[in-house]
Amino acid sequence: MLCLVWRISLDGVTAELNLARRGILSNQDPSQCVFCGVMDESTNHLFLPCSKSYCV
Repeated sequence: MLCLVWRISLDGVTAELNLARRGILSNQDPSQCVFCGVMDESTNHLFLPCSKSYCV
């Protein structure tokens, strides 16, 4: 759990926007959240405003 909190605080979770920023994903790939499909998949979105992942 502590490791996850550390990675979230450093924005090191492998969300699609982070992978695209690092050049692992191309800009052609969709970056919509896999859970809700509403917003871009970022670390902030996955752990705070995403209604689907928040329930988990």
